[in-house]
Amino acid sequence: MTAQQEAVRLLLEARERRAQRQALLLEEGGTLVCLTMNIPGLPKISALIGRAFLEGARWIDRQFSRFGQEVKNRQLFALPTGDEGYWLTDAPAGQVKRWMVEVEEFCGLGRLLDIDVLDRTGGISRQSLGLPARRCLICGGDARLCARGQLHPMKLLRQRTETIIRDHFAAQRADEIAALCCKSMLYEVSVTPKPGLVDRRDNGAHRDMDFFTFLDSASVLAMQFRRLYRLGRIHSGRAPAQLFSLLRFPGLLAEDAMYAATGRVNTHKGLIFSLGILCAAIGWHDEKEERPDFDQLLAFCGRMVSPVLSQELASAHPSTGGERLFAETGRGGIRQEACAGYPTVRTVGLPALRRFLAQGYNSNDAGVYTLLAILAAAEDSNIYARRGETVRQQVKQAAARLLDTSALPSFERLDRWNQAFSEAGISPGGSADLLALCYFGYFYEQGRTLHERENSPPAS
Repeated sequence: MTAQQEAVRLLLEARERRAQRQALLLEEGGTLVCLTMNIPGLPKISALIGRAFLEGARWIDRQFSRFGQEVKNRQLFALPTGDEGYWLTDAPAGQVKRWMVEVEEFCGLGRLLDIDVLDRTGGISRQSLGLPARRCLICGGDARLCARGQLHPMKLLRQRTETIIRDHFAAQRADEIAALCCKSMLYEVSVTPKPGLVDRRDNGAHRDMDFFTFLDSASVLAMQFRRLYRLGRIHSGRAPAQLFSLLRFPGLLAEDAMYAATGRVNTHKGLIFSLGILCAAIGWHDEKEERPDFDQLLAFCGRMVSPVLSQELASAHPSTGGERLFAETGRGGIRQEACAGYPTVRTVGLPALRRFLAQGYNSNDAGVYTLLAILAAAEDSNIYARRGETVRQQVKQAAARLLDTSALPSFERLDRWNQAFSEAGISPGGSADLLALCYFGYFYEQGRTLHERENSPPAS
């Protein structure tokens, strides 16, 4: 017997066992839902297929909870011949079938879910409820007729199936990363008080923007970060520096979206740069099925940008605040920070945020004191551009003195700082951007830990 024949024999035996299991469960009475994956050809199992099966099982669970329907018996099996799932309920079979068709039809991955609904009289078909037949993955025609006539090559069906699954989870991950970017920006602007910066209480040293201007900007940038993440995935075969070169044009489009939303006010230009690089870096690694920790991601960002930005900082004709700061002091603000892999985030900001949160400070207060730690360490070119090097150094030293005491400064003292900064026109916007990166890093680490926990082998 050939390997192909043996595989077919095992699939037929699995089908018989599935029918026996269905009959046994239906002896309890009620309506039975049976989930398998509609995978053309062999093999029927892989890590990717298993992940898609669990996604389908989650959706079925959600449908039952959505309608407040109790499940009397729920069983999932990871078998060599393919994953199987069973749900037994007392809901009418016709109604349950309609619920399951909604699951099968709502997205591309649903088309790969084979959800049978049975009662003691047999299976409930779509046609018996007046519902349309399932469509072919290749031509969009009646899937039964295409399968019966073997109208499409198995290799093509197999490729299409894998593409559907991969695209589903890639889109899901893109949404997740874009949401983390948006969340980080919203946390940063919401932290109050922030000396000289826009927060929930006032506009700091700014007259052209307020809290809602930042909300306007963040709301349109989420989709831009999603695009940058997908770009990283698409170009995962490129070297890091080549990837960065491909980000510059979509980065400009993201800036255009920000300016359109804010009436030409620059709320997030620095974060479009830094979070955009991070999004592409995560996409680049995700396509390779790698999950680096946040420090490794920041180091990768440094390798992405340093070949180009190091030359720009050394330009003989500095035009930006960061370039002028570098020309005067040898320190180049956010671009030099990026070239070095964001050392202020890695060694100062993120450790401080972790520490304050672990000590019981809430997200706002931990952010307030993390910002102080960043102010004491960062080379903030925003302060330099507004007030010069002397003031920048004074702010840096004053922040260090505030932290160099047995007790953290009170918010009343920081309110006085805010008043002084606002009157003097001092806005540490570069430090605020690094605070947002710290929040992003913290959220990213939480998600990575959850991913590792969910994908670790069960304890023996």
